[in-house]
Amino acid sequence: MSLNDLAPANTKRARECAARSFLKFLEEESVSWEYLGVCMQRESASLVLEAVVDKFGMYLAFKEGRKGQLLARHSVMQYYRQAKTWLLEQFPQHRAGIDKILLKKGQVLERYCMKRESGAFVNKAPACTKTALKQMMVYLYSTAYTSADYQDAALLCLLWFLFGRASDLTMLRKANLSIGAGDIFFVRFIWVKTAEEQGLSLFPDDDFSTCPLLAIALALVTQSSPTASLLSQLSEPQTSQY
Repeated sequence: MSLNDLAPANTKRARECAARSFLKFLEEESVSWEYLGVCMQRESASLVLEAVVDKFGMYLAFKEGRKGQLLARHSVMQYYRQAKTWLLEQFPQHRAGIDKILLKKGQVLERYCMKRESGAFVNKAPACTKTALKQMMVYLYSTAYTSADYQDAALLCLLWFLFGRASDLTMLRKANLSIGAGDIFFVRFIWVKTAEEQGLSLFPDDDFSTCPLLAIALALVTQSSPTASLLSQLSEPQTSQY
């Protein structure tokens, strides 16, 4: 007996169902489980496992259920996450190398399913990538000579991290919106990490040019005079005249 035996029955059933779905996927691709095990002994095993999970995600995205309809987003992500966890348990030596990569692939899959269910167009123009953000931030930093320029850089960086992904505002509720004094519109963001994202840092990137904390710090230190407002677009506080 081990700690795995103490897991809830629903979790065990979900894991077993996802494992059967993955094995069925291998069968349809004419690949045996034994051959996959042999591939996991090679030097490029992590790349092979990454490619297999990627193809399994595509298989789930276009898989039809019993009624001839595509699987719902919840079902797709349940199969994907449980199968990914099961595979990493079977081949734990590759967890450190591809865990974050598979997490990002799962996020892409979920966003696709959310757009598909909402009826939005899935094939859209390319979004602003972090590479494009870096180019704009480097340009603003290299040409900045007033405090307003650094405020523009901070605003650009914050807008990208808050609104740069299509799913960021999906779960927004009325309670997160308000209008304060001076007709200022407030949007409150509460970042909730899923269980598989708990190990990620606030800014998982080695490139400082796109760091939102740096952008805010530069905007603050370059202010011409002390103020409580980070951006000049906000209304100035009113002071009483005596």
